[in-house]
Amino acid sequence: MKYFVVFSLIICVASVVLAEETPRDVPEDHWATEAVYDLVKLGVTSGYPDGTFRGTKQISRYEVSSFISKLANSLNFTRGKNEKLLEEFKTELALVQYKKEKAAWGTHFKGEMSAMSRLAIDATRGAEANYRLKLSLVKNFDPASSLKIGLDTMDAGYGNSTPRNLATELLDFEGKVKLPYFDLKAVIGPGLVVHQDSTGLFPYEERIVVERPFSALEVSSRGKSWGMMAGFIVRRSAVSGSVALYEITGSLNFSLNNSLRLGMQPSLFSEVGTGRDLYSKIFLDYAPDQNSVTNILLGIGGTGTSSWHLRVIQEWQELFGWGLTLRVDKLGSSYRPAMIEDEVYFLDNFNRPILDGTTDLGWSFSKRLGEKLRVEENGNLSLTGSYQYGAGYPGTNHTEQLSLVYDLWPQLSLQGYYRFYNVPSGLSHYYKAVATRTNHFGFEIKHAW
Repeated sequence: MKYFVVFSLIICVASVVLAEETPRDVPEDHWATEAVYDLVKLGVTSGYPDGTFRGTKQISRYEVSSFISKLANSLNFTRGKNEKLLEEFKTELALVQYKKEKAAWGTHFKGEMSAMSRLAIDATRGAEANYRLKLSLVKNFDPASSLKIGLDTMDAGYGNSTPRNLATELLDFEGKVKLPYFDLKAVIGPGLVVHQDSTGLFPYEERIVVERPFSALEVSSRGKSWGMMAGFIVRRSAVSGSVALYEITGSLNFSLNNSLRLGMQPSLFSEVGTGRDLYSKIFLDYAPDQNSVTNILLGIGGTGTSSWHLRVIQEWQELFGWGLTLRVDKLGSSYRPAMIEDEVYFLDNFNRPILDGTTDLGWSFSKRLGEKLRVEENGNLSLTGSYQYGAGYPGTNHTEQLSLVYDLWPQLSLQGYYRFYNVPSGLSHYYKAVATRTNHFGFEIKHAW
């Protein structure tokens, strides 16, 4: 019996509450029913004391005043609640930003270790193993100043016939200071380092260039849609350590809209006690969307087209399911004078110098075959300045590499590849006698941290 009484009381209380929240004279199928219920929930109205809404009756000015007053109170409450949440969110966001900036301060260390082995399978067979270690130590004294020390062993691994000096070739240093209107940067580095194949098994490695930082002083500034830079670069040092060849340069670029950037960079090269030469670069970058980027560079070393250099690079992040990059370089026959031809390089897809008077084509493809497996293809074709290739044209060559890369972990990968090098004339791009075709297989394991 007592359960029946309790249950009856619950039903009565619920009926009273529901009666207060939902006026009993509002039809369930009326087009304005939901609007009435929303006003009740907001506390704007609860109907008349008898539990009715009287939706078809006229209301007095007193009733309108009461309605508007409750509506204003409801909006103020909601606004106050939202403002409180917004202030709490701003506080939490500022705390996260502070922690992020604080974490960026201090000392950071990262590196990459690669171990490689490869096998030549031609008439002259042979194998080679090597490694490369790259380290970077960055000390951020505060958000406006930092010092970076870099180490790159390059080819100073197993069996290299050319020893590398730790201080002058393997290490580099970079200091940065941010000031209110511009940034300063000072660099001490070896510049371009040239590798030679000491085994004779891999002739396509003739004069491969490792791009390291040059010793330089630079001042730069950047606005919302523009950037500028001026610098002094040591291109070559004498045996005594003094500057033998230097470059004074500057650049100015503008972003005309979100997809187009245009700029220029004049440079004065001066060889101490010998002579000077002036060069200019005009460049245009066009990115109509996140998937496509076009880079165009025109280098001008003189008044005639034989002193020009044109480079065009087109990159697609995804095209028919593949990542694709195409490159074209055409250098005039007298683009660089003798004093800078060993100091100023434009590199092909395998980091070899592109010589004056040649046309060079490069391409690369990549595609994921699964979550961890991808295929990569990299090719390069060197032609004469008149677009000729074959046995009658010394220096023309074709290099191709097909790779399979497997990501064991985000920072550890394995790569196996096959590469061939065709030289129809038997003379490489530096007119060195080589086999007309070279083939080899290689394997590499790479770990980054």
